Amino acid sequence: MFDYRLVNSERVGILEDFQAFLAERNVKREGDITKENIRDYIIARREQSKDIKNIINIIHEYSIAAKNGFLASETGSHLDSDWHYKKISQIAKAELDEEVWQQVFDNVQMPKIGWTLDEFANFTRQMYENLSKTVTQEQIEKIVHNHAHGSDSSHYSELSDVLKNQGIDGLLKHMNEGFIKSMEASRDKGELWWGSEVDDDVISFFKENPLMCRDGNKIINKKNFYVPKRYLKETDDKLKRYYACHCSIKRQSILQDEGGLSHSLCYCCLGYDKKQFEAAFGRELTGRVLHTVMDEGCFECVFEVDIPDEIS
Repeated sequence: MFDYRLVNSERVGILEDFQAFLAERNVKREGDITKENIRDYIIARREQSKDIKNIINIIHEYSIAAKNGFLASETGSHLDSDWHYKKISQIAKAELDEEVWQQVFDNVQMPKIGWTLDEFANFTRQMYENLSKTVTQEQIEKIVHNHAHGSDSSHYSELSDVLKNQGIDGLLKHMNEGFIKSMEASRDKGELWWGSEVDDDVISFFKENPLMCRDGNKIINKKNFYVPKRYLKETDDKLKRYYACHCSIKRQSILQDEGGLSHSLCYCCLGYDKKQFEAAFGRELTGRVLHTVMDEGCFECVFEVDIPDEIS
């Protein structure tokens, strides 16, 4: 089933084990693998291995090399889900009174690898409700936003020079063009772009609808779509929102009867996206979530970042 030439010899054993597991379930082709197959494999191996994340990562990296968007997306959704909650709990403990933190997180079974996305979404919904009963909305947004701090931003190092030489408008033009070039490179090489297929229609859309623009002393930053090819063709409102969202857990919540989670939880995405501008300006910036696909009837995620007063 799997093309073992796409991984080094040390990793073949993991793929062989995964293939044997699938064969026991009569799955004979990559295209027949389901979400349930992947989850069942993770649960089975989670109890046997001390490094289940490495196992998932090997399959994830293979799926990207094999241009299997479904397998890449599904394995990617399992990689760090548990870690996110641990970090949010740590940040909340530092930000909140001990008594408040205990009401939300103490003696709670924290998520772990192998949970279904519905289980993750249900936990997140309950966590948000518990926080909402004890702290302000501003505190929740701060906790979620700070979850993004500490992530690597070294790949944005050239942006400060672009800002210095070309100004804000030139910076945004440079960033929009770089985004297009990355998609064009993936299309031309026949590779997945961030785990998803892109084509001429996708690229044309983003050329006509740039992600970043300036509005006075604000930068308006739209989030690109997680599965842009399906998003552009989808006519069902709920699925269109689903294909737009980058967070596997929030994305799943859109399909639940309760509806999407609060867009306050999207301050995490704001924190990550804002890093590129903070690298350019060389300082921490303020910003806010305007609206996201967590909001009923909204089909894009839009953030606003404040331009420092002394920079024109």
